[in-house]
Amino acid sequence: MIFQSPFAMPSKSFPASVPVFGPLVLASVLLAGCSKKEALPGPASEPRAIPVWAVAVEWSDVAVPVFADGVLVRKVESALSFKIDGVIHSVDVRAGGAVAAGQTLATLDPMEIDAEVARARAALEKARRDLGRAERLRSQQVSTLEEVQDATTAVELAGAGLQAAEFNRRFATISAPADGVVLQRQADPVEVVKAGTPVVRFAANDSSWIVRVGLAERELAGVSVGRAARIELTGHGGVDAQVTHIVGMLDPATRTLPVELELRDPPAGLRSGFVARVQIVPQSVPPRPVVPLEAIVAGDGLSASVFLVDEGGTRARRVPVTLEGLDDGVAYLVTRLPERARLVTSGAEFLTDGARVSVSP
Repeated sequence: MIFQSPFAMPSKSFPASVPVFGPLVLASVLLAGCSKKEALPGPASEPRAIPVWAVAVEWSDVAVPVFADGVLVRKVESALSFKIDGVIHSVDVRAGGAVAAGQTLATLDPMEIDAEVARARAALEKARRDLGRAERLRSQQVSTLEEVQDATTAVELAGAGLQAAEFNRRFATISAPADGVVLQRQADPVEVVKAGTPVVRFAANDSSWIVRVGLAERELAGVSVGRAARIELTGHGGVDAQVTHIVGMLDPATRTLPVELELRDPPAGLRSGFVARVQIVPQSVPPRPVVPLEAIVAGDGLSASVFLVDEGGTRARRVPVTLEGLDDGVAYLVTRLPERARLVTSGAEFLTDGARVSVSP
């Protein structure tokens, strides 16, 4: 008996026209996988050089001009007031009016003042009568020497009182101390004013014009009396000036130092209170680097950076710098840079420290 396995396939042959794909496809895939080489990562390519322009660093001993805003005033401006309390009787001028020396500007009501003078004069007359009586009694051996001395002292006191009253009456009138102009009228008739309260602000014609400015501590280096300056006034253009006075103490509130500049040849038509743009030229300083503003990157206050090109001209190195100031398109540096260093002026904004560069001629 012949037994047949249940798992045996029937013995049946395929027609010649039907190909057998399975083994051939598998073999071709295996052969292709074995013959293909594995791709390995290669070294990173060098970044392209960034085209830049570079110039040699220049040095200068020219000081950075100091710019400030100030106020134009007369060198001598007086706030005129009464010496005593009283009621204003008249104010005979207006702001901007020209006045002559000795001209009456304002007066107090004289009633109370004249009464004080009359009282003082009467007190003096009585003291003189008392002294005469004491002297007659002394000659008759009726009064004592002490009584005569007391009467003499009373006369002296009454005379001093009359002088004070007459002095106060004289200063109950405000007069122009010189030919000049009324800058401001600060009170009107019938107003009650205290002694010393400004009534009229006055400036003499022979007083020079000055500009007062406040300079910060870092701006004071190189600024001294006698330094030249330029004043820009709206409607009058530029006027030459000179530093004439520097206060010896900083203003504790503003931390600035008051400085006065006198105009050399002031034009006509100036008025107190004009805003003036001041440019002071300080004295020379030790040479330090001066670079174009386009070379400055990452500026923050007085801190910034520049890029220097190495000797081979292929790399740019970032260098932190401290600024002294800016003027006319250039920056003055506190930081000292290497001699004969080349500075990137165009293209610096695209650079990083150590970047490859291509310097254009």
